[in-house]
Amino acid sequence: MTTRLHLQTAAKMAQDAYLPNAKSLGGHSFLIPPLRGDATAFLLKGHILVVQGSNSVADYLKYNFRVLRLGNKRLKMDAKKTEKDRRGAVWHQGFLHHAMEIQSWLKSHGQKPKIIVGHSLGAAATQVLSSAYGVPGIGFAAPRICKHAPSSLRKDRCLLICRSDDIVASVPSGFDHLGDERHLRVTHGPWPRHKMKHYTALLPQLISRKQLPKHWP
Repeated sequence: MTTRLHLQTAAKMAQDAYLPNAKSLGGHSFLIPPLRGDATAFLLKGHILVVQGSNSVADYLKYNFRVLRLGNKRLKMDAKKTEKDRRGAVWHQGFLHHAMEIQSWLKSHGQKPKIIVGHSLGAAATQVLSSAYGVPGIGFAAPRICKHAPSSLRKDRCLLICRSDDIVASVPSGFDHLGDERHLRVTHGPWPRHKMKHYTALLPQLISRKQLPKHWP
């Protein structure tokens, strides 16, 4: 059975992921000890994977700015189905590297997610891992992760929520999102409005107006 999440619950989880020494996210406790460091992720009871965004300068150097190989070996996910579906696609190597670290952590605990939630860098990983595991995802402030994606690669598993005043949702240039994009035209104060709290505050109004679904999927 596919796990469904209320969008406001998903947003609360993503926002709570930034709390230091959090013991739960959105009221959901941890299934296994969190992955902490350059890649930070949480697997909650119900097999809900929550991936935090960038939390240090090292994140930007290691993941966000590593668009191409830069002399390193091209990275591949270890899910055979994903490798086949990805044929012909060009992936942002930093985002792929980040997602692979999370996948290795899950594999070391013998776990797989049923749904994935992420913000910013975490929303990039959400798109990659949603494709790898064949599960739904919800990404807030999602950057673009690939180009030349083949038609065989599912593009509708992830709901990607992007504010028009958030530049992160439009980079890197020449790349595309891998999901159901919802671009929200908003002008609420000074640019940029990238933090998770800027997304969380919008959800009740947008859901009531049916500009966003209440649940996903």
